[in-house]
Amino acid sequence: MRFFGRRATGDDLSCRDLVTAITAYLDDELEQPRRASIQHHLAQCDGCGHVIDQFQRTIGAVGSLSADDVEALDDTVRAELMSAFRSSRRRSD
Repeated sequence: MRFFGRRATGDDLSCRDLVTAITAYLDDELEQPRRASIQHHLAQCDGCGHVIDQFQRTIGAVGSLSADDVEALDDTVRAELMSAFRSSRRRSD
């Protein structure tokens, strides 16, 4: 296994590349060669495997929120979350 941030032998996908493709990977929007490259990377990189796992857990937790849960958020918390989301979207574009 390897540490987060390093490339495995024969792996042309960096951890940074994987992070920028997480959403498309989880939404099954990638062409097969790119998807296979990510799966190969995940099989060799514990750090990225943990990132994917955390991302999936976050999606599950957020997906279980009701409209009432979202409305109950403090305005400051909601604004901070939206700002973080927008910032992350700009970095991935």
